[in-house]
Amino acid sequence: MWALLVTGQLLAIPIKHFYCHGVFRRKTLKQRISVANSRAMRKHCTHLWKWLHAVHKQFIICHGQGSSSIDPSIAHARRPGAAVKPTSFLLLIMLSALSLLFACRPPESAPVVSPVVPPAFSAADFPMLDSSTSAEPLLASVVCHFFEVDCEWVQWIGGDRRFMPSLEGYPGEFPGFMTSGTHQSYLNLADGTADLIFTARAPSQEELMYASGQSVVYTVTPVALDAFVFIVNQANPVNDLTTDQVRAVYTGDILNWEQLGWQDREIHPYQRNDTSGSQELMHNLVMKGLSMIAAPDLTLPTMMAPFNSISTDEAGLGYSVYFYEAYMAPEQERVKPVAIDGVYPDRTSIQARTYPYTTAVYLVTRGDLPPDAPAYQLRAWLLTPEGQALVASSGNVPYAAP
Repeated sequence: MWALLVTGQLLAIPIKHFYCHGVFRRKTLKQRISVANSRAMRKHCTHLWKWLHAVHKQFIICHGQGSSSIDPSIAHARRPGAAVKPTSFLLLIMLSALSLLFACRPPESAPVVSPVVPPAFSAADFPMLDSSTSAEPLLASVVCHFFEVDCEWVQWIGGDRRFMPSLEGYPGEFPGFMTSGTHQSYLNLADGTADLIFTARAPSQEELMYASGQSVVYTVTPVALDAFVFIVNQANPVNDLTTDQVRAVYTGDILNWEQLGWQDREIHPYQRNDTSGSQELMHNLVMKGLSMIAAPDLTLPTMMAPFNSISTDEAGLGYSVYFYEAYMAPEQERVKPVAIDGVYPDRTSIQARTYPYTTAVYLVTRGDLPPDAPAYQLRAWLLTPEGQALVASSGNVPYAAP
């Protein structure tokens, strides 16, 4: 509306002068052009030019160009007293209207992003954390970060490695946390004995039903990337398997390593227990509805067990997750991961999501958390750039794109 009023005023100035002085009354086009070059017209153009100069000056000031002077070539071309053609005259009016319309409009700027302030916790109000085995180092990194304690890799009971707080000499209270394994972590969250869990897979149907029985809905949020990997003995020369070959081994259609390019030896396909995170990943990522062979003698109860077994079994084939294999498995075990469909599992292929069995590590909370709940605040912070930097520092691949 303001722009229309200004434009109307601009047009009213020359019209008033033209009609009051009889300049445009009952004139042919040729006569109007002649009159426009008359002394009277030059006088009115002189007044208008001064006004336009002021508009141009304001335009420059609003845009911060540093100088309010008009380009000398323009000033020379339209100096006061010079003849002005009607087309040029109307063009000046239009430009002036546009100048007023846009000159002082504030420039658009990028939205201001407030710095992310991490939540502050005491040991008493820090959320109770639980995790799967492979996600324990991430859990420990989070706790150590907020309580300014160093974490270190230690040899754990049974032989694998864990990332744990170094509390020697720590002066204050330190919050407790659990590593109950994937399945039990979900149950603990539904029961209320855990507030936030880190897991290597989404909840299973059994776990969702259990939560429903407790009137709990899980909020599942990816926070890091991991991968489902297959391992063989280091003496095994096979370095690459296809998805079809893996499925054929675990459905019983391929029984011998000779069918996979090695020697005539029976394959020993190790599995995990049904409620483990690894077994759920095997069903969801690889088998996709195909039934696996029953192998009770080759079904193992812990994450470390496949590494222990295959380390001494050259004909063994098993599976785990990348983070556990790369960082937590006993260093002395003689196993190696193999490529799948021509892609080797490492940080680069996982971050690029080119490895076929790339998966996520999840933050899971109860769905009824209010925004001021410590678990809600911690989950929100871990998804910020600062939180993702902490994920990377723990050795995990951040979920956010680099």
